[in-house]
Amino acid sequence: MRKIAVSLALCLLLAGCGQVGVQPKPETDPETPQESAVILPEEDWEEPPELEVPSGGLYLLDSVPVLDPSAEELAWEDKGDYRQSVLWSPSGSYVAIARTTETEVMVTVLEPVKSAYWHMTMPDGSNIPEGAFLPEEDWGRWTGNDTLLVTLGGVRGGTEESTYRCEIRAESSRLKGTSTEQTTKKLAGIYDFDHDGIPENMELVTLLDPEVEGRTGFYELQITQKDGTRLWTESAHRSHPGWTSIFACEIDGEDYLLRYKPEMWQGWAEYHYQLFALDSANPGTERLLRESTVVWDGNFNMPGHQLNVPALAGFLREVHGYLDSSTLLMSTENGEFRTSGSGAEFDDGFLELWQMAEGDPALLEDGLTAWALAAAIEQGAAPAEE
Repeated sequence: MRKIAVSLALCLLLAGCGQVGVQPKPETDPETPQESAVILPEEDWEEPPELEVPSGGLYLLDSVPVLDPSAEELAWEDKGDYRQSVLWSPSGSYVAIARTTETEVMVTVLEPVKSAYWHMTMPDGSNIPEGAFLPEEDWGRWTGNDTLLVTLGGVRGGTEESTYRCEIRAESSRLKGTSTEQTTKKLAGIYDFDHDGIPENMELVTLLDPEVEGRTGFYELQITQKDGTRLWTESAHRSHPGWTSIFACEIDGEDYLLRYKPEMWQGWAEYHYQLFALDSANPGTERLLRESTVVWDGNFNMPGHQLNVPALAGFLREVHGYLDSSTLLMSTENGEFRTSGSGAEFDDGFLELWQMAEGDPALLEDGLTAWALAAAIEQGAAPAEE
C-alpha cells in the first residue's frame, strides 16, 4: 500500500461511489513527433500491445478527485487504480474512503483540513487480510461523527461477513483509530419511548474483546428512530464497574425505560433506579420521570454501620413494583449477561424476600428485620438467640 500524503489523495468520486469507469490510454501521444513509418510485410506484423492492467484487474487512471460536497472543492486526489467509495461523516469533519481490488481492501479515514489520515486495521492491529472484500452496497455507515461501522466479507465466494466498529480520534496533527468486531441483534417488542406515536427500533450490540478471541468486551443497547437516527444508547460490561440493567415498562399507558443499579462493594451498598422517557428532538436526552436511591451496608460489626429497614423496604416496594410489570432488555448484573424475559425475575439480592412478602409492606419489613438480625449474629455483632 502506498504512503498517503496531501499531494497524493485517495482515488474516489464522491458523486459516484462504486467502480470507476475504464479510461484506456491513447495508443499514441499526439504531441510526440512521429518518425517515418516503416512498412513491414503483412506476415511480420505483430499484435498491438494490450493496455497494462494491474493485478486487481482494473485499468489505471491518471487520477480521480474527491470533492467536498459542501464547498465543491478538491479535498483529496490519488491515482485511479482501484474501485472506490466515499462516506462523509455527519458533521463533514471526516471522510471514509474504501478502495478495493480483487485481492486487497483498504479503508482510510481522512481529516481533509489537516491532511491527517488513519488506515483501518483489524482489532489486533494487523492490516485487513488479503482475500477480504467489501459488500457492493452498505460496506460502511457512520453512527456518529467519530464512529464508523465497516463490514468485511471473507474469501470471495463465501457468505460470512463481519462488522467492525472504528473509533476515530484526532491527536495533535495526527489521526488515530481503533477497531472492534461487533455483532448486532434486533430485539423484539413494540415500544414508543419518546412518546411521539411512532415505535422505535431496538438493537443489542455485542463487541468482542480484541485481545481474546471469542470473548465479549462489552454490550450496547441501541434505540433508533425509524429513519435510523440514534436516539439513545447504553453500555454494559461483565466486570463489576460495568454492571447495569435496563428494562422496558409501561406507566399510565406510556412506555418508559428503567435503569436499575443495585451496587454493592465489600458490604457497602447503594441501590439506585431511574425511570425515564426519551426525547425525539434531542437524541441522547433522558426525560426523567422518577428516581430513588437507598444507601445501607451489611457490615454490622464495623464502625459507621447504617441500615434503615423502613427506608430499604420503601425503596424495594417502588423498584419491584416497576420490575414486576417490565421486560428485561439488557443486564450484566453479577457478571452474567441476560436479555429478554420478565423483569419480575431480576434478583437484586432481595428477590426472595419480596416474593415471600407478596407486596405486603409489613411482611416485607418483617422479612428485612429477620435478615438483618441473622446477619448481625453471624458477624458477631449481636448475641445468638437462646
